[in-house]
Amino acid sequence: MPEFSDRTKSKDLKSDGAKVKPSDPKALVKQVNEEYELAIHDVETWAKKKAEDLFLLNNKKKDPKSIGDNLLFTIHQSVLAALYSDQMLVDFLPNEEGDIVKATNLNGLAEFDYGLMKKDVLDYFWDWDALFFNRGYVMTMEYDYKNKVIVPELIDPMTVVKDPYCFSVRGDQAGRGAARYFYYSFRATKRELENHPAFFDIDGLQNQGRKDNLLNIASDSRRQAQGREILNKNLTSDNEFFDLVGGFTWFDNSLWYIVLGNERQHLVRAHKLSRQSIPINERSIFPVGHGHEGLDIVDLVGDKQKAKARILNTAVQGIEQNQFPMHLFNQNKIRNKADLAKYRLNKYIPVNGDPNNVVAEIRKSQVKQEVQWILDFLDQSSQKATATPEMQQGMLAKSERSATELGLVQQGVDARYSLAAKVFGWSEREFWYEWYRGYAEYFSSGVERKSVRVNGYDGYAFRQFSKNDIVMGTDPDIKIQSETIS
Repeated sequence: MPEFSDRTKSKDLKSDGAKVKPSDPKALVKQVNEEYELAIHDVETWAKKKAEDLFLLNNKKKDPKSIGDNLLFTIHQSVLAALYSDQMLVDFLPNEEGDIVKATNLNGLAEFDYGLMKKDVLDYFWDWDALFFNRGYVMTMEYDYKNKVIVPELIDPMTVVKDPYCFSVRGDQAGRGAARYFYYSFRATKRELENHPAFFDIDGLQNQGRKDNLLNIASDSRRQAQGREILNKNLTSDNEFFDLVGGFTWFDNSLWYIVLGNERQHLVRAHKLSRQSIPINERSIFPVGHGHEGLDIVDLVGDKQKAKARILNTAVQGIEQNQFPMHLFNQNKIRNKADLAKYRLNKYIPVNGDPNNVVAEIRKSQVKQEVQWILDFLDQSSQKATATPEMQQGMLAKSERSATELGLVQQGVDARYSLAAKVFGWSEREFWYEWYRGYAEYFSSGVERKSVRVNGYDGYAFRQFSKNDIVMGTDPDIKIQSETIS
């Protein structure tokens, strides 16, 4: 949660309803709990499955005698590297002749704010969530009055509870299929809440102890996958944190942002929004038509990694057994059976009678050819599903390929990756619209200025932008272009 100690704490917040309490707070809390309980059962099942998937990615608590396979990690990182390194270029286009200069100003301001918002860091984890959880969520609720820019916040997908009947959080162009409500869980200390001007009744928050909620499912699974123990205790000092549920819902015909504590029974924030859409930007890698839930890398690769691990461990066990086989011996010829258990170089063991046929090895079957065949099949199946051949993973092909064949393969890879890049562009466009909206709503008219570093023909220069220099009469069109595709 960002610091807001330097924000204007009265006029600007009050104008957007941050301190406006609902007409019936108890009714609002009741409505939130009804909506949350309706959707959480399905979400809990999905969250527990994703907790198991985290062990597939990196299980540091696995049996030390077993070996794991890195297929999921390899594919996930290869796709992530390709999409993350492909920066999305944003271009603001005017819709009126008088806004041409403002569009140019917005493009320079966007380049400057990219670093101010740490957008490069945000994009990495946003992309990571989209590839692993099939949806990545970034909330654009807050505005930093000191730096004059929105403060994007990454939401943990494992804690999200949303309308199960929505097609997307915001719906289509007319809002059809949009989520009626969207909630998520987070932790915050009393100090963090007190430093934020929009929270109230903080003293009423109580430490409820450890609960089996989505927040703990998410944190416990990540700790266990890292080989760490589950933490069952909280602090009692100023650093004590509280488990909170925040989110959006419609109440009294208006969109509200609310935060609840004490097992969703105590209201500590109620923010009436002037907008008509939930400020959640969602990113997906493999969306499915007419439904909100899509596919992710784990869906396509996880079962192959499990199968490979089972086959590899069985093969390793067989190889080890063949290196140290069992034997049969003639107990009528061996005088001292202990002689067989003690190995020593140049050792002689006395036997009764002819020493031939005294000890015989029990022969076991060798690793068969079909083992390598099924391992290759599982690799190829994963590569086909994700357009990630060996060359894309940074490895040499197992067989020699002609330049023409490699060129055709790369064309297919580029086509599949360009599709993913275009899909990512949807969320990128929504993000930059929220960025522009922040200036349109919160940047004061008149004397307020923002100093921006711009790159010109003669090097860097600094310009002072006012609201009139960047906010258009008609909202601009936003064009997102993949740098690689362009």
